[in-house]
This record gives sequence, C-alpha cells and structure tokens, in this order.
Amino acid sequence: MPIIELPIKPGIIKDNSRLQSESRWIDGDKIRFRRVGDRTMPEVIGGYEDLFDAPTSGYVRGKARTIHVYETNENVRQVAVGTSSDLYCYTGALLWPITPIRSNQTLSNAITTTSGSPTVSITSATHGATSGDYVLLDQAAPVGDINLGSSGSFTDKITAIAQAKTLVIENAAHGLSTGDAVSISGATGFAGIPASEINKTLTVYVIDADMFIVAVDTAATNDATGGGAVTWIGHRQYEVTVVDANTYTVEAKNNATASVSGAGGSLREEFLIPVGNETSLSASGYSTGGYSQGYYSAPSSSVATTARTWTLSNLGEILIANYINSPLYRWDNNPSIRAVSISATVTDAPVKNLTHMVTPERFLVALGTSDQPSGTFSPLTVAFADQEKGLTTGDWTPSSTNTAGDFILGGTSRIVAGCAMPGLNLVWTLNELFSIQFVPNLSTIFRPTLIGSGCGLVGQNAWARAGDSGSVYWLSTSKEFMLWAGGTPTTISCPVKDFLFDNLADGQEALIHAGTLDSQNEIYWFYPTTSDAGVTENTRYICLNYALLTWTVGTFDITAFVDRGLEEYPIAAFSDGTMKLMEKGNTANGSAIPSVFLESGWIDTAEGTTQTFVKRYIPDFAHLSGGVNVKILSKDYPQSSNITTTDLGNISTSTLKKDCRITARQIALRYDWQSNPTDGRLGRIELDLEKTNRLR
Repeated sequence: MPIIELPIKPGIIKDNSRLQSESRWIDGDKIRFRRVGDRTMPEVIGGYEDLFDAPTSGYVRGKARTIHVYETNENVRQVAVGTSSDLYCYTGALLWPITPIRSNQTLSNAITTTSGSPTVSITSATHGATSGDYVLLDQAAPVGDINLGSSGSFTDKITAIAQAKTLVIENAAHGLSTGDAVSISGATGFAGIPASEINKTLTVYVIDADMFIVAVDTAATNDATGGGAVTWIGHRQYEVTVVDANTYTVEAKNNATASVSGAGGSLREEFLIPVGNETSLSASGYSTGGYSQGYYSAPSSSVATTARTWTLSNLGEILIANYINSPLYRWDNNPSIRAVSISATVTDAPVKNLTHMVTPERFLVALGTSDQPSGTFSPLTVAFADQEKGLTTGDWTPSSTNTAGDFILGGTSRIVAGCAMPGLNLVWTLNELFSIQFVPNLSTIFRPTLIGSGCGLVGQNAWARAGDSGSVYWLSTSKEFMLWAGGTPTTISCPVKDFLFDNLADGQEALIHAGTLDSQNEIYWFYPTTSDAGVTENTRYICLNYALLTWTVGTFDITAFVDRGLEEYPIAAFSDGTMKLMEKGNTANGSAIPSVFLESGWIDTAEGTTQTFVKRYIPDFAHLSGGVNVKILSKDYPQSSNITTTDLGNISTSTLKKDCRITARQIALRYDWQSNPTDGRLGRIELDLEKTNRLR
C-alpha cells in the first residue's frame, strides 16, 4: 500500500458509538477548526492573560456571572461586572466596587464588645440582613479600644492629574480597604474641580497603606496638589453574621480591651444589597419553585434559591443593572459613587424585575415586572418607560403624550431573558419564544407575537447573538440547541448534546453562560458539571462554529464571557475571581496552555479481515511552536479492550517522519500540545501502510 492520507472530518462527535465515529474526531480540548483554502483543519485556540495588573488581580468577590462593555460620551470604555455578591466596573485600569446600598440609618449606642475578642455586636432593629451580607460602618469614638471606622485629617494632600477624574489622597496609615468609603469635609476646590464634588461620601480605591484614590465628576484642568485643610471619616466594610432579627456581629481588626455594652454614640450603618447565591440551592432538574412549578408546567416567580445572575445594559452612557427580583439600578460612571436604585427616587419605576433590556430605539424595558399604575407584579409582564427616559418620575406611567406602556405575554411560565435587536426584540420564557416588534405609533409601540413553543431558555445567560446578524442561538429547556434567524425557531443538530446533558450539574442551569467569538464564528456555552472533582461550577464548554457547523468540547472554568466589541480582546471571568483577556498570544499568562489535545475515533485501515502494518507517520503542521506529542492507538475490533499505545514522542518543525511498527485492523491518533507557547494547526495526516496476510 502507498502512503495514504487519513481523511478525518472536522468537528468532534461524542454521542456515537466507536464504529459510527470512524474517521471523526471524538475528543479534544482547546481546539478549534478553521477553514483554510479548500480544507478545514484543527488548530490550537488563542492564549490569554490577566486583565488586571497587581494588586487588583483576583479582586472579584463572589462568582462573576455577567460582563457588559460600553462607552461613555467621552469615549471612556467601561467594563461592568456582576457577581453573585457585588457589582463592579473596570475603568481607568482599576476595578471599582459599585455595589448598591440597600438601606442606611444612624444607630445610637448600639455597640457591644467583649474583652479579648474582636467580635462586635451591633443592635439594629429589623436590620433585614442575612449572614454573609456586607455593611459599611463608621465610628469615631472607640468602644473598648475598637474603632469600627477610621478617620484622618491633612492639609493640601490631594493630588489632581490633568484630564483625569480621579484624586490621589495621602494620609499615613489610613486603615482603609478598597470598597470602603470616606466622608470628606473642609476641602477646597482646585485644578478646576469644585469643592462640592470632593466634600461628600466617596468610595475609595486603596493604593497602599498611606494612599488611596477617589473619583469625581469633573476632570482636572491641570496637575496640582491642594485641597486645603481636610477632615474625613471612614466607613469600613464588614461581613455580617446574624444573631437574630435585631442583632448582628462583625469582626473588628483588633481585640477589645474591655467589655462594654450599649455604647458608641452615633453609628452610621449602610447595608449593601444582599449577597446572592453562587449556585442554585434547591432547584432540581428543569424546575424552580414548589411542586409542579417551573419549566414544563405552571408559572413560577419563586426564584430565591436560583444562583444570582445579572442583566447589564446601558441607556446612553448610564449603566442599567438588575438581578432576579431586584429593582433596576443605575450607575453614572463615577467610580466613587455606587449604583443606586432607580425606584428609590422614581416613584413609578418598577420595584421588582426578573430582567430587562434596552432596545436600539432607546427604550428601557423591564421584563417580568409590575404594570402601571396598579403596581401589580407578574412574571410575564413587560413594562417600558417613555422613549429615551425611565430615570424620572412619570416616565413609566402610560399617558396620551408619552410612549410608556405595558402588556402581559401570553406565556405559560415566566420571563427568563430578552435580546434587543433593531425593530424586533426576542423575549424567552421557560417554555416559549416571543418577538416584541417596535411599532412607532402611540397606540401600540410594541407588538408581542408568539413565535415558538417548547423552546424556552434554560438559563438567563444561555443565549448569544452571532455578530450583528439576526441569528440568535440558545440552549432550550427541551434539551436542544436552537436557532432563530427569522420566522420559526429551528433545532440545531448537535453530536455532543448527550455528552453535555450527561455531565450537566442537576439544577444548575442558571450557571450556563453563552458567549460569542465572532472573529472565529464561534459560540461557546460554558456549563457546570459535577463530574470534575465534585465541583458544582462551570468547568467545561461546548462550542459551535456556526459558519462551518462543527462542534468542539473542552475545559474552562469560565463563569462569564463577553466578545471583544469595543475592546481589543474578549474578556472572560474565571471561577477563581480573575478576569482575563482571551485570544491574546499563545500562552496562558506566560505558561503553556493546559490540557490541549485532540483524539480521533477508530479508523479501519484493513481490507476485509486482514491486518495492516503501519511503518511510519509523516507529520504536517502549520505554525507549530515547540512541538506536539503524537500517539497511535491500535486494536483489532471496535469493542476490544486490548488496546496498544505507541508513543511517537515529540514532533517539531524539523521532524520529517516517525518510524513505527504497528500491526492492527484499526488505529486512532492522539495529539497533545505541551509546549510554551502553545500553537499549531494540523495539516495532512499521512501514514505509510503495508498490507499483511495475517487474519484476525
């Protein structure tokens, strides 16, 4: 027999038998397929590196579930990140916590200390907190030598930098941490920055023990140091342990020197929004809430046990955010000022929302919300503010002179997510897909239409839109991958679907996160498994190349993903709290990309019952870096457990051939990339074969 090429088709198939998978790839990790000329060949994906420079690397509390990138009117790019516990914005090369405050009050003589213990008890009637929540406390007068806050004073220690909206403040041993706040007084305006923007309560970003940063709304006109005689009170952030409905404890930074009860004078208390669930707690399979409530039956609005995911968008340059059953929050791009609830000041804004979207026509649309003016909540209600509005009282109340309105979708469950597109928006329930068409007249505004049943969305982030096209892909509650490109939703054939659902963690559908990589025509679904060291968290992915209609699988502990859009590279959040620039270089933060491999199904090289002798493997790679380890597996029958592995060793760009002595009816190939950098595209797969007369 001559030297032959093994014609292995592109894409990975895992749901077939070994014999059905002949001449196909059956497994791999961090491999994609690329069309070059008239061939589609496998290659290593791009590398990644940390988005944050030290010391911010890894500073994300909770699990990041949503990332949104947008641009201000001043062309400043903002990266908003919603985690299970907090809300952040990466701006000016710093990651700022902008988590909203849910309540605040001033307590009187509420502090109790125990000598020799750092545990401080706070008496706060009906505080509404849950253990694990966070509170900001200030306390100028120590109790038992414990000061729950901090304070300081200085003269002309504020530095402004021309064109920047951040101020650097020097105060030796300030005792603050990033996310704490300071109430500043006595400052004078300078460098074009008004005093009113400095003399307020501002969130801090700590540089070191003697220096921190605050942000203002006005850019400095010049480099300057000033500010005059300043005093400040620090509001430190503490994790709460609940004792009862009227009492909680926090851990101070030092032990108390005395036992004191009911002291401290005036104490300012500011609770951040409650910490959400990192994973779903009691859901099982495809249902939420009580018996017969959920994916396949009656509507369910009880999602308190669902993992917290955020919906993030922008109305102009204003960030709009909410999580399931929360108000809509706004953030105005000042990193020192936390996001605030819209309904706190806008009296007709909906208080409880499952999700939201901002349409291209600049309508702020609440999904799974309350109507106006009754305020009645329904998990199928759609309410929208007056066009380009929603941040002022009256914007949400329908009238003959505005474009606000509401309606109830005729679905059978609850709204899960919405996809805003020009003219026609998509809204999923657990069971259905609706279109909501923009109709520019005062009598209608939006026209809802049922366009598909039995194709609901499995989780809030389990959908993705391919580029600027009208094609939308999602994973449905009917355990199918779906496509809508106009008309009726269609099912996409997926040869790794059974593999996905066999490994998907029960009840954790809310963690599934879809993300596009349009430069490669790819859509990734990152999903949680219970098969990887018992970890209930996103550890794997399934990827569709929608141009080639090929599928791949692999491992990545990615919890949120956003395509490059306004940024140069896509951004991914990992389960360890880091965020990374993806598809950058060919390393994993300077190391080899881990677990890169590709394995074929069994290939029958024999004729009839005779065996084949494999004499040599002839490599063919493009842009190979470092090399790749190649193994040939061999056996005689599809279900034989007697498998021989021949390790050909490392193959580099200078390797012309690899001799071997293999006799078998069936062979398979495995490629392992272990070099740094990790790169290479597989070309022709050629073997030197010889017939034998041996029968098996």
